[in-house]
Amino acid sequence: MESKINFVYQAISDTQSTIRAIDAKIGFLMVIIFIPIAGIREIATLYKLLAPESVTIATLMWAIAAIWASTVFILFRALWSIKNPGKSVLGGEGLGAFFHSANYEMGAIDYIFNFPIKSKSSLQEAILKIPADNDHLIQELVYEKMKLEYIRDIKIRRCSVSAALILVWVTLGMAIYIFSLLR
Repeated sequence: MESKINFVYQAISDTQSTIRAIDAKIGFLMVIIFIPIAGIREIATLYKLLAPESVTIATLMWAIAAIWASTVFILFRALWSIKNPGKSVLGGEGLGAFFHSANYEMGAIDYIFNFPIKSKSSLQEAILKIPADNDHLIQELVYEKMKLEYIRDIKIRRCSVSAALILVWVTLGMAIYIFSLLR
C-alpha cells in the first residue's frame, strides 16, 4: 500500500513540474508573439505597398494578422487559471483535502486590496477531510493527480497549438517579406 501512495505522490509531483515547465514555455512564446509589435510601422508600410497590387497578398496579410490575434488569445487562455478541474474527473469523489480550492471567497475588490478574508471551513473541518485510511488516501491522491492531468493536458494543447500558429504566421510573414524584396 505504501508503494502505491508513493507512486501516486511522485506522479503528482511530476505532473506539477511538467505544468511549471509548460508555463515557462508559454512565457517564452509570449515574448515571441509580441515581437511584431516593435515592427508595426514597417508591417503597415509593407501592407500599404503590397495590398493594392495583389488581393492575394492583402488577404494573406490579413490572415496573418488573424492568426497572430488567435495565437495571442490562445496563449493567454493557457495562462488563465482553470476553475474546478475536479468537475472533469469522472466519478470524482475526492474531498479535495490535498489541494482544497474555493475555501476562500473573494470579491472583486479583493483582487486589488487585502480585506479580511476568512476561510469557509474551520481548521477542524479541514482536519476531518484528511483521509483516515490508506484506501481513502489513495483515492484522494488519484483524484488530485487526475485534476492535475486535466490542467497539464489543456496547457500542453494550447501551448502546442500556439507554437504551430506562430510557425504559420512567421513563415507566411517571411514569405511575404521576401516577395516584397524580390518585386
